[in-house]
Amino acid sequence: MKIINSGIIHPYMLGIFPIFLIFTNNLAEISLNSLLLPIVIIFGTISISLFILIKISKNTQKATLTISLLLFLVFSIGYVRMGLGGFEISNFALDQPKFLIVIYFLIFILGLFCIYKIKDWSKPTQIISVVSIVVIISFIPTIVLDVTGNEVNTNDFYMKIEFNTLERPNIYFIILDGYANEKSLKNNFGFNNSEFLNYLKNLGFIIPEKNFSNYDSTRMSMNSVLNMNYLHHQQGFNEDNIILQKYLFSNNVVMKTFQDNNYNTIFIDGGAGMRDMKASNKILCHQTDNSLLQTLMDTSMFTYIAQGFFWDSWDTIRTCGYSELEKIQENTSEPFFVYAHIRSPHEPFLRDANGNLTRYEEKTEELDEKTSNERYIYQLKHTNERISKIITKIISSDPESVIILSSDHGQNYFLSVPPTDEELIQLFSNFEAFYLPNIDDYEPYQIITPVNVFRNIFNDYFETDLEILDDKIFFMPRDEFNNPNAMMGQIEISNIFFSEND
Repeated sequence: MKIINSGIIHPYMLGIFPIFLIFTNNLAEISLNSLLLPIVIIFGTISISLFILIKISKNTQKATLTISLLLFLVFSIGYVRMGLGGFEISNFALDQPKFLIVIYFLIFILGLFCIYKIKDWSKPTQIISVVSIVVIISFIPTIVLDVTGNEVNTNDFYMKIEFNTLERPNIYFIILDGYANEKSLKNNFGFNNSEFLNYLKNLGFIIPEKNFSNYDSTRMSMNSVLNMNYLHHQQGFNEDNIILQKYLFSNNVVMKTFQDNNYNTIFIDGGAGMRDMKASNKILCHQTDNSLLQTLMDTSMFTYIAQGFFWDSWDTIRTCGYSELEKIQENTSEPFFVYAHIRSPHEPFLRDANGNLTRYEEKTEELDEKTSNERYIYQLKHTNERISKIITKIISSDPESVIILSSDHGQNYFLSVPPTDEELIQLFSNFEAFYLPNIDDYEPYQIITPVNVFRNIFNDYFETDLEILDDKIFFMPRDEFNNPNAMMGQIEISNIFFSEND
């Protein structure tokens, strides 16, 4: 009871609150081990600050209340700004950073005055301590579920697949996140991508004329392609069951099949949505989940002090992905299967018209459609440049390797609610290209959706006899499309893409 009365505990609870809040709302993108670094930093900062303030004030309760007030202000400003977005008084926008900083500074001064003017804070300290503990405890069930997900879930899609050939080519599966296909780039972005496509064709790549993803989000699309199935066939699956989705991704059928057939499996984390991969023998570029650090930065006061710092980390992790792809043959025993998920040309946009690294002041959600499309194309052109060099090196050193270039979905941030058919076609218009040495029949790859990619690869290269599924496309409508936590089930919309006149 003494620790409750002293108030020592509530600054630590307030310090950990924004971390747990971000984690539980972004389970698909943040791994549990990534909580350690920010917790250590925040707890260390709190401990040092408390030590100094207690020495100065000679009053533990007032020192802890001062720290908690400061933590509340530092970590709430981003959420307050989002809440005030669109509100104006006499044409004055209330979400302006400078205005909010002034208001927060005045609140801090007023709070300090009250803390040190009032003599007895015993009762409020007890209440704040108890409430903060209860709030933190409320996060525990979600965290425990995430930790124990491997124990309570099973992958219904798993099947024992035996390769029936002696040949074991190295296989590269490279996902370029949000990369739109040729038709979408022309119609929706006014960009001619023929230079990159002709480069691939001249190397021998097969590029289907029509490409559509099976799902419109990364985690759904990648779970489908890596498990070679439609996700609603998994028991207990729904769009909001992130724990199960993480399990299916981490224990996916494709990588486990390669493992079962004595392949080295490598996962290159280039900023992908889901980060854990237990089906991989090696994980590269997985220093930390910068989505946690980025969100913590964006929603705190620090975003106005060191804005752009963590955007550099996005370039670092993408660059790491490119670099590891280039040298994978030098560092890995054969045969190997590598799955590299590069979050590009997907936002955040970090390239200018000349391909140079830049820091844009506006966030993606603040851009109009014209500006967003321009920056998307800048980043796509940079992606083309990096991937071209990697592909050239792979084929020159290992011409028998199989290379699958693909994207998880197309590009469209500006959907209506409900979206039009044209907007949906843009959203699902993904990119695919196949380098397939030593096979005679390319027809199955001319019109193919991701769910069948590895069914065809296994059949063609390893003499399996897997069923080729009907191509289907599923959309997940939301109350507000940009809110990933407001999914409303899934609707099959295959008729829009595979009509008789198409």
